[in-house]
Amino acid sequence: MKLFLFIWALTVLFSVPVHAQWQARHRLTSAEYQATFNTLTSEGYRLTWVSGYSIADEPRFAAIFEKKSSPEWVAHHGMTSEDYQSKFSTYVSQGFRLVLVNGYTVKGVDYYVAIWDKSPSGQWVARHGLTAGLYQALFKKYADEGYRLKHVSGYSFGNQARYAALWEKVAANSPEWVARHGLTSAEYQSAFDTYVGQGFRLVLVNGYQVNNVDYYVAIWEKSLSGPWIARHGMTSIEYQDYFDNYYYQGYQLRVVSGYALGQEDRYAAIWENVVMKASDLKIIDDAIDKYMTDNKVPGLSLAITENDRLVFAKGFRLADNMTQRIVTPYSRFRLMSISKTITATAIMTIAERRPDFKLESTVFGPGSLTGDKYGGQLPLVDGKPQWSTNVTLITVQHLLEHVSGWDTDTDEVFNILMTKAPAEAVPEVIARFPPKRAPNVAHKYVNFGFLVLGRLVADFGGFSDYERYVIDNILSRAGVTTMTLAKNGESLPNEVTYYPATGFRVDRFDSFGGWVGTPIDLCRWSVRYDAIEPKDDYLTSKSETVMWTVNDLSLAVRPYAKGWLVQDGWKGHNGAFDGTGSFFTQRPDGKGFAVVMNTKVANDSSSDTLRNLVDAMISKVSAWPTYDLF
Repeated sequence: MKLFLFIWALTVLFSVPVHAQWQARHRLTSAEYQATFNTLTSEGYRLTWVSGYSIADEPRFAAIFEKKSSPEWVAHHGMTSEDYQSKFSTYVSQGFRLVLVNGYTVKGVDYYVAIWDKSPSGQWVARHGLTAGLYQALFKKYADEGYRLKHVSGYSFGNQARYAALWEKVAANSPEWVARHGLTSAEYQSAFDTYVGQGFRLVLVNGYQVNNVDYYVAIWEKSLSGPWIARHGMTSIEYQDYFDNYYYQGYQLRVVSGYALGQEDRYAAIWENVVMKASDLKIIDDAIDKYMTDNKVPGLSLAITENDRLVFAKGFRLADNMTQRIVTPYSRFRLMSISKTITATAIMTIAERRPDFKLESTVFGPGSLTGDKYGGQLPLVDGKPQWSTNVTLITVQHLLEHVSGWDTDTDEVFNILMTKAPAEAVPEVIARFPPKRAPNVAHKYVNFGFLVLGRLVADFGGFSDYERYVIDNILSRAGVTTMTLAKNGESLPNEVTYYPATGFRVDRFDSFGGWVGTPIDLCRWSVRYDAIEPKDDYLTSKSETVMWTVNDLSLAVRPYAKGWLVQDGWKGHNGAFDGTGSFFTQRPDGKGFAVVMNTKVANDSSSDTLRNLVDAMISKVSAWPTYDLF
C-alpha cells in the first residue's frame, strides 16, 4: 500500500457520520447499495459520490452521501453503455447536467454509475468509452478550447483501458490544474510527490485494473482547502481503519474509488479537514510522534473531550508489528489500574442505592458487610473463623484509599492473585498474609484491596458478578459498548498486541486492573462522573465530593482519593504494566483525555510523563471543534 503524507495545503463498510452530516459505505452489493440509497435519500441525504467496481465478477459500490441543501438531482447505477447514453440524453433535455460518471466492468461488460443535477454551469461536455488515444486527443482539444477536466474515470474493457470524462469551460483566472492518466502505482506516487511539491493538491483520484495491473487517473489543482490526506492501494480492512482514524480527527471523505487488483478490492481516497487547523493537528502529531519515537512505543490511542463532548480521537502507528495493522480509535487496549477508578465508581453507586452499604462499614468478620464469607481458610475455634483484629477493622473506605493496613502487594500475594480466581484469592490472602498494621495508619498502594472491592460489587450489586454489574450499571448506562474484562489467553476483537507480551494471567486482574477498552469509551464513561455540564452525572454531587476527597496519608506519595488521583484540580488515574501504559484525566477547565499504549515506557512507570505531555499539548491547541463525536 502506498502512503501519502499529510499535506498542509493552502487550503466504510460502515459509516460514522455525526459532525458533518455525511455517511459513507463501501463494498456494497447492488441490492445493498440500492437499499442504502433509498434509506438515506428518504432521510434527506444527497448522493455526492459513487464508484462502481467488481469483486470476483460481482458488482460492488462505494458511495458518499451528504445531508445538505441541493438542487434537484438524479443518480443511476448498473447502466450499460446504451442505458447510460439514453439517460444522459433524457436528463440533459430536462435541464440537468452531468456532475459525475464512473465506469466499471463486470464479466467483460462495461457499466456506468452517474449523477446529474440542475446546478448552474457554463458550457460542458462529457464522453465515455474512450480509448487511451482518443481520450488524450480529446483532452488536448478541449484544453485548447478553454475547457478544464472536472472528472475522469478509468476502467478496463476487452483488456484495454477505457475512460469516461467530463470537461467544463472555465474562466481564464480559474485555479491552475494538471491531470494524468494511465499511471502505474509507482508513477502515480511520483507524480503526486512532484505536483504536491509544486503547491498543487489532489482533487480526484480513480484506480482501475487492466491485465491485473493497477493504474490511476488523477487531477491536481492549486486551490485553497483545509488539511487533506490521500491514500491509494488500500485493502478493504485498511480503508476502513484509515476511514475510522481520519473521521475522529475531523476529516470528511471527499473521494473514494473502489477497484479490483487481482480478485481483491482496493481503494483510493481523499479526505479533507474543515473543522481543525493544520497548525493544531501538527501540535498533536508532533508531540505524540516525538514521545513514541523517543520511547520506542509501537502503538498509541488518544481521545480528547471538552465540556463533556468528544472532540478528537486518533490512533498512532501500529496495533500489531507483524501484521502492520494500524491503531484506530476502535482499537482496544488493556487499561490496567484505570480499572480501579471504574471499580470505585461502582462502589459509590452501590453506596447510594443500598442503605445497608456504607463506606464506613467494616468488610470482614462478625457484624461486617460480608461476615464470615471470606474467612474459609482461617483457623476455627468452636467452628468459627478466627479473624485478625486488623482485618476486622478494615472499612470500604480504607480499601478505596489504599490505607487498609496491607503493604504493597508482595510477590507471594501477587502469586496468589495470579493463580486463583478472585473469590478464591481473597480468603487465601486474608489467612496467609493478614495486614501487619491497623487501617488508616499509612498509605500503601495495594492491588489486593481493589480485588476485595470487586467482590463487594459482586456481593451487593445484585448480579453476583462484578463484570456484569459494572457493564449494566456503569458502562452501558453511559453508552459504553466495547469495554470488558480481559479473557484468559484470548485477544478480544480489535485488541492490540502488547510489547512485551506478559506471562501473567491478566484476566485475574479483574477489578484492580482487568478492564480492556478504547480511549473513546473510557472518556464516554468519564464524562458521566466529572461534575461538568452539560451532560448529567450518574452520581450525586455529594457522592462525587466524597469520592474525590483525598486521604491526607497519601500526600507524601501522591494525592489519592477513593480510586482516583486528585491533584491541582485534575482528577484521573494511571495504568502501567508489561505491555501497557495509560492515563485518563479530567481537567478543571472542562477538558479531559484518555491515552493508552501497547507498551510500558521504562522510565515512566506511573505514566506521569505521558500525562504531562498530553496535558501540555492540549493547552497549546488554539480551538477544538464544537461538535460531539460521542
